[in-house]
Amino acid sequence: MKTKRRVALLSMAICVIILSSCTSRRKINTRIQDTAVKYAITFLSNSYDYDKNKDYKLHGPYYQMDIEYPVAYELLENDTRIVTVYVYDMNELYSDGDREKENYFAFPYVFEKQSVLSEEWIYGNKDIKLNEKMTLESVETVEITEETRTTPETVYDLIKQSCYGNVDFITEKWDLITVYDYVKTYNIEINEETKTINVTPEGRRKYPVAIDGQIRMLVDFSDDFTPLGAWFMENENEPAYLSLIYDKTAFIVVNNWQPYYFANSAVITADLDDCYFDKVIVDPEGISTYINTNEYPTADCMTLVFRKSLNQLMELAHRNQPIEILFEFKQGQ
Repeated sequence: MKTKRRVALLSMAICVIILSSCTSRRKINTRIQDTAVKYAITFLSNSYDYDKNKDYKLHGPYYQMDIEYPVAYELLENDTRIVTVYVYDMNELYSDGDREKENYFAFPYVFEKQSVLSEEWIYGNKDIKLNEKMTLESVETVEITEETRTTPETVYDLIKQSCYGNVDFITEKWDLITVYDYVKTYNIEINEETKTINVTPEGRRKYPVAIDGQIRMLVDFSDDFTPLGAWFMENENEPAYLSLIYDKTAFIVVNNWQPYYFANSAVITADLDDCYFDKVIVDPEGISTYINTNEYPTADCMTLVFRKSLNQLMELAHRNQPIEILFEFKQGQ
């Protein structure tokens, strides 16, 4: 009898251990995993010069028992950590979120040699291979929605008011304000389902403003001419395209769009010698560095998505006209 009782107690103990180990493994919503995968693919395609001969995977999920969000994944290249992807529930962050819908977004953290995931994080023991999910290598189509808007004279006074409201932050004394037509900016991203690169207008109008002959400010408006503020510029942080405005060279600005965090941009002209690429490189140890160059960009300094669409973007820039002066006004007018 004692032997049977010991066996029964041992069986119960084993069951308790198994159950407790099961409860320590949280079931992760597939939408959370899908969000992490989509972010990782977009990151590798847009912000990281991945090598298709290397192995890429998401390592995770990591989570904390008493905290529901975020859920974390490590993005690995040949088992070397690149970044960690945190997935949040927007309904948890914003009180006006629609609780009826699953609404997740990803945010990356660039590691500096050591993982920030401490012992409090529980590892879910699931690797997601990404190589077969890479869509950029098979992209053949680039679809461009061309910008065709104009600036009506009826909004000149509105632009002038925005200039008056911001120019005093730069200088109290000025004579002539020159407003140029807006810079045409586009977003570029990958449609994972159709394996197409889509180039679409950004939906904002940034008007360069010169004070007594020198462009010192960008006045920003939405499509419906709602003022969005102004960007002030000095010599050390002038956009690369200012010289193109002065030289009357046609160009477009393309944002290599990355959800919520990484956003690279490029100034595209019909001549590669004038193109300017601003690229975020993330090295294998995870330290971010910025590479800016006015020279002809080598393949290593260009994201893959730009390599796939550069010829079409240059054609689009060629079809544009150089930015002209929209109107001018003097102080007191």
